[in-house]
Amino acid sequence: VFQGLLVCTPETLTTPDKLVLLWLHESERVYGDRLVSAADLAKYNTMVQTQCKKIFPSFPANKYYSKENAEPLLFSHFAESIEQPVYDQITSLGSMNRILDDGLREYNETNPTMDLVLFEDAMKHVARIVRIIRNEGGHALLVGVGGSGKQSLARLAAFICGFSVTQIVISSTYSVSDFKDDLKTMYRKAGLKEEGVVFLLTDSQITNERFLVYINDLLASGNIPDLFAPDEVDEIINTVTNRVKATGVVPDRKNCWEYYMRQIRKNLHVCLCFSPVGDNFRTRALRFPALVNCTVIDMFQPWPQDALYSVGKRFLSTLDLGSEEERDVIERFLPFSFGAVNEATVEYRLQENRRVFTTPKSYLELIKLYSGLLEEKRSDVTAAIDRLDNGLTKLQHTSQSVAKLEEDLRIMLEDAATKKEKAEGIAEVVAKEKASVEVESANAQAESEQVAKIQKEVSQKQRDTEADLAKAEPAVEAAMSALDTLDQKDLSTCKGMLKPPPKLDEVFAATMCLLAGIMPSVVTKKNGQVKDTSWDAAKKQLMGNIKEYMTHLKDIKAHVDDNTINHANFKEVRKYIEKEYFNVETIKTKNQAAAGLCSFVLNIVQYYDIVVTVEPKRKALREANDQLAEANAKLKAVTEHVDELKEKLAKLTHDFEVANASKQEAMDAVDQGERKLNLAQRLATALSSENERWGENVQTLRRDAKLLTGDVLLASAFISYAGPFNKPFRTHLMENVFKPFLLDGFRKVAGEDGTIPMSEDADPLKVLTNEAEIAQWNADLLPADTSSAENGCIVCNTSRWPLLIDPQLQGIRWLKQKEGATERNLQIVRLGQKDMMRKLESALENGHSLIIENIGESIDAVLNPVIQRATIKRGSRYFIKVGDKECDFHPDFRLYLHTKLSNPHYPPEIQAETTLVNFTVTMAGLEDQLLNLVVEKERPDLAATSADLVRKLNGFTITMNELEDNILYKLATAEGDITEDVALIEGLEETKRISNDIEHQSVLAKQTQADIIVTSEKYRTVANRSSLLFFFMNDLAKVHTYYRFSLAAFQQVFFRAIDLVSSKNNGAGSTSGGDADEDDEDDGEITVTSNSASNDDGVPLTSEQLTVRCECLKDSITMTLFNYIRRGLFEADKLTVATLLTLKILVNDGRLEANESEYLVHSKTSVDPGNMGPLQEWLPESAWAKIKCLQGLPCFNRLGDDMQTDSDEWSDWFDVENVENAQLPGTYDKDLTPFQKLILFRALRPDRLVYSLSSFIGDTMGKEYISQKPFDMKATFEETNSKTPIFFVLFAGVDPTPWVENLGREMGISLENKRFVNISMGQGQEAPAEAILKRYAKEGGWVMLQNCHLMSSWVPKLERLLEIVSEGAHEDFRCFLSAEPPPMASMRNMPESLMQSCIKVANEAPSNIQSNLIRAWDNFSQDTIDSCAKPTEMKACLFSLCWFHAVVSERNRFGPQGWSRKYSFNTGDLTICANVLRSYLDANDEVPWDDLRYIFGEIMYGGHITDAWDRRTCSTYLKVYQDPALLSSRTGVELAPGFKSPSPNDMDYSDYIKYVEECMPPESPALFGLHANAEIKALAQRTDSLFFNIIGMGLGGAGGSDNDISSTNNEDGGSSGSRASGNGLVSDTMKDLLARLPPEFELVALGIKAKPLLQGPDGPYLVVALQECSRMNALLAEMRRSLEDLDKGLKGQLNMTQEMEDLANALRLNQWPGRDPFSRCRWQQLAWPSNKSLSSQFQDLLARVEQLKEWTSAFKTPSCLWISGLFNPMSYLTALRQIVSRKCGKPLDKMTIETHVTNIYDPEKAKEMEAIDGAFIHGMYLEGGRWPRGEEAGDPFDVAGTPCAGSLVESAPKELLSEMPVIFVKVVPQDEEERGDDIYQCPVYYTSMRGPTYLFPASLRTSSCLTPEQAVLRGTAMILSDD
Repeated sequence: VFQGLLVCTPETLTTPDKLVLLWLHESERVYGDRLVSAADLAKYNTMVQTQCKKIFPSFPANKYYSKENAEPLLFSHFAESIEQPVYDQITSLGSMNRILDDGLREYNETNPTMDLVLFEDAMKHVARIVRIIRNEGGHALLVGVGGSGKQSLARLAAFICGFSVTQIVISSTYSVSDFKDDLKTMYRKAGLKEEGVVFLLTDSQITNERFLVYINDLLASGNIPDLFAPDEVDEIINTVTNRVKATGVVPDRKNCWEYYMRQIRKNLHVCLCFSPVGDNFRTRALRFPALVNCTVIDMFQPWPQDALYSVGKRFLSTLDLGSEEERDVIERFLPFSFGAVNEATVEYRLQENRRVFTTPKSYLELIKLYSGLLEEKRSDVTAAIDRLDNGLTKLQHTSQSVAKLEEDLRIMLEDAATKKEKAEGIAEVVAKEKASVEVESANAQAESEQVAKIQKEVSQKQRDTEADLAKAEPAVEAAMSALDTLDQKDLSTCKGMLKPPPKLDEVFAATMCLLAGIMPSVVTKKNGQVKDTSWDAAKKQLMGNIKEYMTHLKDIKAHVDDNTINHANFKEVRKYIEKEYFNVETIKTKNQAAAGLCSFVLNIVQYYDIVVTVEPKRKALREANDQLAEANAKLKAVTEHVDELKEKLAKLTHDFEVANASKQEAMDAVDQGERKLNLAQRLATALSSENERWGENVQTLRRDAKLLTGDVLLASAFISYAGPFNKPFRTHLMENVFKPFLLDGFRKVAGEDGTIPMSEDADPLKVLTNEAEIAQWNADLLPADTSSAENGCIVCNTSRWPLLIDPQLQGIRWLKQKEGATERNLQIVRLGQKDMMRKLESALENGHSLIIENIGESIDAVLNPVIQRATIKRGSRYFIKVGDKECDFHPDFRLYLHTKLSNPHYPPEIQAETTLVNFTVTMAGLEDQLLNLVVEKERPDLAATSADLVRKLNGFTITMNELEDNILYKLATAEGDITEDVALIEGLEETKRISNDIEHQSVLAKQTQADIIVTSEKYRTVANRSSLLFFFMNDLAKVHTYYRFSLAAFQQVFFRAIDLVSSKNNGAGSTSGGDADEDDEDDGEITVTSNSASNDDGVPLTSEQLTVRCECLKDSITMTLFNYIRRGLFEADKLTVATLLTLKILVNDGRLEANESEYLVHSKTSVDPGNMGPLQEWLPESAWAKIKCLQGLPCFNRLGDDMQTDSDEWSDWFDVENVENAQLPGTYDKDLTPFQKLILFRALRPDRLVYSLSSFIGDTMGKEYISQKPFDMKATFEETNSKTPIFFVLFAGVDPTPWVENLGREMGISLENKRFVNISMGQGQEAPAEAILKRYAKEGGWVMLQNCHLMSSWVPKLERLLEIVSEGAHEDFRCFLSAEPPPMASMRNMPESLMQSCIKVANEAPSNIQSNLIRAWDNFSQDTIDSCAKPTEMKACLFSLCWFHAVVSERNRFGPQGWSRKYSFNTGDLTICANVLRSYLDANDEVPWDDLRYIFGEIMYGGHITDAWDRRTCSTYLKVYQDPALLSSRTGVELAPGFKSPSPNDMDYSDYIKYVEECMPPESPALFGLHANAEIKALAQRTDSLFFNIIGMGLGGAGGSDNDISSTNNEDGGSSGSRASGNGLVSDTMKDLLARLPPEFELVALGIKAKPLLQGPDGPYLVVALQECSRMNALLAEMRRSLEDLDKGLKGQLNMTQEMEDLANALRLNQWPGRDPFSRCRWQQLAWPSNKSLSSQFQDLLARVEQLKEWTSAFKTPSCLWISGLFNPMSYLTALRQIVSRKCGKPLDKMTIETHVTNIYDPEKAKEMEAIDGAFIHGMYLEGGRWPRGEEAGDPFDVAGTPCAGSLVESAPKELLSEMPVIFVKVVPQDEEERGDDIYQCPVYYTSMRGPTYLFPASLRTSSCLTPEQAVLRGTAMILSDD
């Protein structure tokens, strides 16, 4: 506190009031933050206010502690801002919120985002953490359930302080060395770099408890001794040396290291985040004290309502939730549902002993789920509405099109008729014109043929002419070429010649002749000849224009071709060319130009000559062409006429085609219209039913869309919270809690006429799934009951990974089928499996499914990131850390966790990160499953039909859904006018046809199924009985942990029982009443084949016959299952189980009223029974209290009065030994039913109830339920297979090995042929056992593993190994296991799943004295006797020894009166004693009786005995049995009344056995030397034990409904109605006890008051009184605390702890809390020893308090003390000895006490007398004897002035405890102590449990009626308290 005060600076403490505030704040941080409950914190606040008013009366403390609008009492380092760390007062939570929001925003900018809502408590936690880690050496211990924000707030606080946060990363290989390396890294960072580091460590990261060794050192001093190696230490010292120098300190090694440690403490801060749930926190805090002592604790209390509300409001702010009022209802529902579930978890834990936790993480997951699910469902509904709307729009459009199509079609038909008539008229005209055209076309054709002929002739002539002309071509070409050679310049030269060279002029003259008439300049005569051919003329006419001249020369050819040249020109020119020199060569010599002209002339003349030759031909050709032209003209005229006709015809034809096309188009339009109308009508017809249904669906969807807000909220709450609960609790939460809150809230908002955003009959299943999906789940093997469907919904819709609680393996079977598709690549692993991490990484990266099966109650820390879905986003991809590796996180990855444990206790952290789903089978669900099985077995035809129908209906449902989706998809994706899409409509028609067929078949199937169900329901009673039996079988685990059975084993027994039913007389025959091993011919059992429920001719049974058969089936199933169970039961439990089974069946069948059953089981007593009247003479008071309570039943309403009236008659009946066979007084014998008589026996004669119950069960259920056939190993073996081991329970004297070996030899399996191996388990035997199991599983063989209880750490591995090797094991493989049972029935030494899979055999040896005697004698033989030197003596002594062994072994059954402690005498003791006997007889002449008695009694058998009084009993037996009279053939020794030792001279070994069998008297207590009352007590205790077990198993739940929260399923799937019915009892009892609990004693005041008296003579008495008050205070305080805590727990104010559970369970059972050795409740530890019930012991407590009040009122010691009312009676007796020794002046250790029984029976009278040298005590009882009263006591005698009388006598019949008179305890010197043979040293015990409750020995006088030896054998003792 003062350290906190000193953090403030003077600048901030400006006023005295502020200093007071700081003091209050620091005190609250130091003290208040450690408190674990709000109630304790309230007490603290009250104390603070009280002190504050005393010390600072003017300080206004109230305004900081008022319940409403209190000002914040908070100081923090960030009062102003984060940047200015000034420790000052927070004046406003609003400003604090702004500062922290800014800090959070800054944090999120540089770190992974934390989405936190900083409500008031969260801000306070941040301030507290900052305060802690800012201090040097400040370490925080944050304690709160997982998900409460510890880590997030610690990170924010570290950021505010500027520290970095370090966490270890757990991987599968993370070890202590890795942890040390991480610590070194932090140490270097904090110590060398001097950076602030916060080491954040959660309890889930502590994978090795050795981590805490280092953490403990770190917290305590910072110095972890072995963290650094020497060289690392040197490195550190060298690094800090200069820094140490700078501080002015000598830098030696020590100073350097201290400096380094100071830096560590300054900069390294540990923040431990632990959960208070479970034992780990408490255990670790005790083992590592620094966890608590060296940290500042900050308790994270459950989030308050306002915090929950603000968080919910914050996260829902972005959602559309309707109006503000509706939003408010939803926001208020979130914290309400969280609180309601917390209350339900308390109730669930009380009723079912199942731990369910809700944490803030669960709350946040609900909000997250609701947000996502609401958006998803809204999107789905919108899509569904759009899809249906689209379909409806298309259908509406189609419907509208039909009428329009019909009208358009009528118009189109009329138009088509008109166009048809027009087209036909045009066709007639076209036909006429076509005929005319054809005639003209024929004429034209003839002309065309004639023209073609002419054309052919002309063409021939033209070809011939052209051929001739082609010959002239070379000449003309040569001529033209010659002209081309002419050069105008050369010709100009010639023009300049006055006189040309010879012959040159003739060349020009020749050209002039050719050009005559062509070239205008050439002058010709009239006849066309050239007039002048001279040179001059030539020059003038020709070369006047050379260019023209040449042109005309070139034109000559054209004139020749055209025949336009004067032919005389060529005659004239011939005279020149005929001259010899007129050639090119010659002329060329003259002139080049002339040579060219010469060549031209010669060639052109040649060309002319050729042309002239072909001229006739040309003429003929011209004529032919003219003829052709004429013909063509004629043809043209004809053709033009024909063309005109054709054009006219074409026009007509076109008009016809147009008309015809128009007609055809009209006809096509009609056809198309008809088709379209037909298609539209077909579409409308096909989807007419859908139109209406879709319309309704759209309306429903639109209406539902408005209801989604509330419905999805309810569904989200169901997913988030309902999974761990069973069906009744789920129904209660949904129907009675969540729905009423939401409906009432919405109705208030909406008013009377408004609509609410939620369905009135909201059902989470309707929101989360549909029939098709459920049908698919059922097809995937999910049981078809509501609870399973709910589980399926939760698994498939939860946002967290589901964790299946699946003891019957139905859930994992469904998952394997559901996720079994190839693309899911399902992998199934177990924790610890070698390749688990590899498969996990592969599934994460590829999006596959992974099941981790059979997990325990913890999960490897390496899986935490995956369980928490702690993904890291980089870009668009997500990653997750698995150990030290990052893996891709595929969005399709699915993880399923699974456990076979029936009631796992998972911590809140696991429950927050996963969704627990309780797949435990329900009674109704199992009944339905068994109904199917029994019908399948009895009526396979119906079963096959039903199964086929179920498959079909499931398939129909799925297919119908797919078909509707298909129809809507086709309509949605259709383009254009769908009435023209033939393929679409035909497809829709086919789809609809299939849909209609399915619907029709579905109706037929449902009708058939309904008929089958009617028939199947006739077997309902069989299924109901079978389901009841399974849950009964499961309940047996509460009796003993070995009594565990699986559903698979139950089904095997179920089928075998059906097969055992005889089919004779149409099923009306008797049932087997036995195991499969009992199916011999005498029992009339045959195996039923296929159709059991039919006559021999195959006709089904009538209703009457079927009813009889069902009764036979019920009887057979019940008997077979009982035998299966009974084979593994301990003898002590067989009657208990038979009784419970009988009661359950009777109540379930309505043959017994539940309240009558409750009276029998609970044996209620009346609190105020009233006066007994004459009954007090013989009836115990406890019986009278029960009688008065019985009057609550109508049949006993006058029982008390009748008994008082007929007291003598009832007394006679009460005294009858076998009262069950006696007739009841009055009319009760005939008026009461057999069961009601049991109730009466339970009240009056509980000792005879065991026999009465046996008779009742035999009469009601059958004798087979009471008598059991001997164990048959072969029959048991026949029930096994390679997957089913046999488990033998080991008992003393029982060895299963011969049973297995003998059976093996019969079947050819033995050690000799190496097919059998027997291994006695022990250290080092694990590997051989595993190897042989694997080998024989492959090859075939038997393995026997014995003493498995010695290998408790290995047997879980054995269980897994058996599971693995049994898959595909050889058919001859068998495994046999054996183990001793644990010391207590509730302890476990074998795995639960192993016990479920085994066939259990508990074959105990017979427990009567005759069997024990024969079994003992069988250990020897005649050879044993003959081997002794004294065979006679050996024979006699050995038989006596065997009798002694049988007696001491069987004496245990009488409980503490037999032996005060339990001893396990064994055969080894007997055989060793026999060897000793033979040795001593051989070594001595006479029998050394004393030696033998000593060795037998003190060493051999006495070696087992730890109690001195028990050793006295043992020695007394030997004193009687080992007597010389054994050797006398005349007298012998009376071993027991009526049974003397036989004469050893007359009998051999075998004769002794005959003697025992023939002469042994009936079993009775007298054989043991006990009184008959000992058996009464043993039987009464057995009765109490029997019904205590029945109460613990929950009888009241038989026949309860799955929907009734008062009859829910317990931890193993069984019913626990008694728990439920006891819940009100718990609360009422708790309130009653609190109301009556007396206040504690004021010890301080008493001490002050007693101080002056302590030195007085009665000082020791005062010390005793003060000690008693102190112990009483401790008890009262603990009782008050625990009851108040339980009250808070029941109200949900505190988490229910194991201690609270144990207390509630004790209150329910009316048991004193803490008496169960495993109970966490401390009442018994602080109280006195007692066997009484809670109510009786509480009355004792009140009486003790009254005695102490009276004693301490004036500190006057009571004259007659109720010694039973003391915690420590010996302290009073010691004080008495101390007072007398002082008075006598003798040493205390020399004084002793004597007890003298007075003749005073009233303690008040004793107060009037003086006890000289002693004291009077009362309240003691005698067991095993009685103290006589009145005349029977004889004459009184005086002891120190006190009248005494009587001596020890035999007990009165049925008087188990005899109340003792007042006893005078006299202190005497030890040497004066009264001694004598008639004095019996009687042990005094606190309770009848004896043993550890021993107090002191009392000396009692005896007489001949009961000698001291007899008293010893009777177990006579005094008890301080009755039971």
